[in-house]
Amino acid sequence: MNIRLSPNRLSTSIRYGAAALAASAALLTAGCGSTSVEHHSNASQHTFASTHTVQQVEQHFQAATGQALTDSPVGSWDTLSLPASNMQDYNRFGAFTIDVIHNANDLSVFTTQNGHRLSPDPQGVYWPISADANGYWNPAKVYGNVVLTWSTQSHTTNSQFTLLNAILSTLGQPASAVTAKLPASELSCQAQGITPTGSRAGTCQEDGVARTVVNRDSTLHAPGMDVRVTRTKVGNVINPAPSSYEPRLYAKGAFVAVQLNLDNTGSSPLDDIDSAELEVGGKYYSQDDDATFDLDSLNTFPMQPGDSGTTALAFDIPKDVAAVSLSEGELVFPDGPDDEIDFSTKLYAIKLAELRSEGGQGTASTPSPSATPEPAPAGGASSI
Repeated sequence: MNIRLSPNRLSTSIRYGAAALAASAALLTAGCGSTSVEHHSNASQHTFASTHTVQQVEQHFQAATGQALTDSPVGSWDTLSLPASNMQDYNRFGAFTIDVIHNANDLSVFTTQNGHRLSPDPQGVYWPISADANGYWNPAKVYGNVVLTWSTQSHTTNSQFTLLNAILSTLGQPASAVTAKLPASELSCQAQGITPTGSRAGTCQEDGVARTVVNRDSTLHAPGMDVRVTRTKVGNVINPAPSSYEPRLYAKGAFVAVQLNLDNTGSSPLDDIDSAELEVGGKYYSQDDDATFDLDSLNTFPMQPGDSGTTALAFDIPKDVAAVSLSEGELVFPDGPDDEIDFSTKLYAIKLAELRSEGGQGTASTPSPSATPEPAPAGGASSI
């Protein structure tokens, strides 16, 4: 089951996760001089398998992710963490700390609980005996003198751990080594060559959000619906249906219209796809409601489960953006019909550029905005 967090719930989860790690750190620091920890330390006489400085860890993390960490000395070690918890950081990394240990005996603080030695699982993760009072687990993994601790509500690793583990398991290596440790779905879109103008498609990461991208000639399988782009058009004017008394619509910039075939693959009616947006050059543009209404004269919605239909979306965007939208743009959907692009943890996109016959990506013709009405992309009585 895919769980999506609203901004408020996400903020609460960040606070709980951060609080759990802070409480854990406080207990660890307080426990450094306890009899149980000393007993374990004396029994095992820890030595570091490898050593890394705080600066090396900071530089490697930033080179691999582009994200800087802050250093907060805690007891006899340094704790590195994100400077602030925001939605993109939380989606990408979760709540975590990286501790750089200076005394080998302090490693036992992370690998024991209540005087009992914890056994690492096959991935080398030390899981506490039980979750904390808020239901969070705070496991740890050791990389020489570096310890990763993170907060999770399930007794299992996830994609956030996979990313952090790839970063810390390659300390002392080039940042490119991180890429080799990650599955393709965890790599950045740029690293995989998945771009609006390229021919590669698949799932990648962008700004901490998983993004599934298909080419113009493919069907996008998004939650609850299958979507296929059948036609695109750029113009300045939308004419109402002949039987309508509505006036012509004139674009402030230029209209970009996209015709779609839809299949409702969900279990409830699909009322609209108003949350879909047009992305060009990393900027998102929302639909023009009036223009979309005039173009979609086919009464597609509500679409019942199992039904199929055709609709059209229209975007009123600056002329210079519209001029490249059909070669560099993508139609983007959030992770569910009731979700929003800004708050979605997953996005689904269709490239608007048509594939060239030689296998490249492009568009046969990207018309400049024109005031001459043409047949409506939706095939209805309206025109653009």
